[in-house]
Amino acid sequence: MDERLTTDGLKITAHEEAGRTSLTEETVVLYLKVLNKNGCEAEFSTIVRVIGDATIPAITLVTVDENAHNIINFSADESFFTHVRILKETNVLNQFAEIAVVPAEQGTYTDTQSDASQKSDRYKIQGVLANGTYAAESAIHKTVHATINRGVQEGTYNLIWDQYEGADVVTYNILRGRRASAGENSNDGYILTQIGSVAASATSYTDQAPLDTEPYYVVEYVLSGSSSAAPAHRAPAAVKTNIIGRSNIVDRNNSTEQTYYTIRFLNYDGTELQSTQVKEGDLPAYTGATPTKPEDENYTYTFSGWSPTIVAATANADYTAQFTATEKKSEGISNVQGDDVQCTKVLIDGTLYIIRPDGKVFNAQGAQVR
Repeated sequence: MDERLTTDGLKITAHEEAGRTSLTEETVVLYLKVLNKNGCEAEFSTIVRVIGDATIPAITLVTVDENAHNIINFSADESFFTHVRILKETNVLNQFAEIAVVPAEQGTYTDTQSDASQKSDRYKIQGVLANGTYAAESAIHKTVHATINRGVQEGTYNLIWDQYEGADVVTYNILRGRRASAGENSNDGYILTQIGSVAASATSYTDQAPLDTEPYYVVEYVLSGSSSAAPAHRAPAAVKTNIIGRSNIVDRNNSTEQTYYTIRFLNYDGTELQSTQVKEGDLPAYTGATPTKPEDENYTYTFSGWSPTIVAATANADYTAQFTATEKKSEGISNVQGDDVQCTKVLIDGTLYIIRPDGKVFNAQGAQVR
């Protein structure tokens, strides 16, 4: 129950009485009781429709058309909402601006100012009631942006993309094809067929057997759900039953040639610790465990860096772990040297010897050997 006192002394009480009416999940009868300062009372009732979470307009899919424009598909209950606001992320993270207001029954909007070949974009929507009130904002959906470059192995091509955001992706399909000829059944000007698929966690795919006649690629994402519509960019026979979106189209002929080099990191004894392919101009990075060198009779060793100094990749290169040696302090050496005796230390075949000024020679344990 909610009670409020107006400036002119009217006391208004609002409450629901489930026992006095048949209520539904979307409809509530709200009773208003008005009591003035003279004690006169009046009661009114009104039917209020409740907007639940399931009624809030939602984006069902964002995808890309043949002109590299983003398409925002949405659902909105027309019995609640007259229009839908289309919001697009600005160049500041999580800051959105209105780019359009469309009728709720329209169900789709094409962002003609977008360029999917350049970057991905994030969108959300908001329902508008007849009185101009805004509903809560929907979840954010983001498009998929694909790029392509030449692979390390001659004649291969790497397709790379960022992941879809806003719905669960079942899988990513890799499509390859050509421009449609005059009279061919294609709604977007391309004939594309699937050449592979990867798990939803993947963001890259290498075409190891490209065809000169099929230079175009698309990343197709399959969302969980159901739809009988076949995606227009597919060959006519390739009909899916899930909701399907796609990235921008990339042309292999416009791919940049990347040069990669083999960079190895070796331990002090030549053991390979890491081998990786590094793109020309990038700085190699060692990502393994810190190299170690076992102690010997006279020294312990601490990793100190790599030789030569790591530089940007311009050729195949090896980097070898370097260590700082710390002499072991033993009671034998202390006894031989004493506080006022200046001795000479020499390392012969890996063994430490101490030579006193009088010519006597001792090992690291303090035993005289000559």
